[in-house]
Amino acid sequence: MHNRSNTPDILGSIMSGGSVKQEHSQTLVIDKQEDAKEKATFNLPVQLLSELEDKYYEIRKLCKSKQVSKTLIVEEALKIVFSEFEHKKQASQLFLKLANNKNIKQ
Repeated sequence: MHNRSNTPDILGSIMSGGSVKQEHSQTLVIDKQEDAKEKATFNLPVQLLSELEDKYYEIRKLCKSKQVSKTLIVEEALKIVFSEFEHKKQASQLFLKLANNKNIKQ
């Protein structure tokens, strides 16, 4: 009964920031820091959420892929907006919208 192999600490590996891939009864821990995700909650206007829902279905239909998610849409949109801000700073659409927003105290 001593020939039993050690059980890998899969949960510990995942919790420490890695992921686990099972291959031919060997466990490989793969570091996926760049792919790590964290759940976040934001309050958005109902109209904007409705528009996201509409665009989500439209994009999935155009891409012919069910792998397009609302999370992916928001991720890519933020990357585009942040990239533009990084290049244009105060001339970016993000900055101009925020700077002209009456709800933001200056």
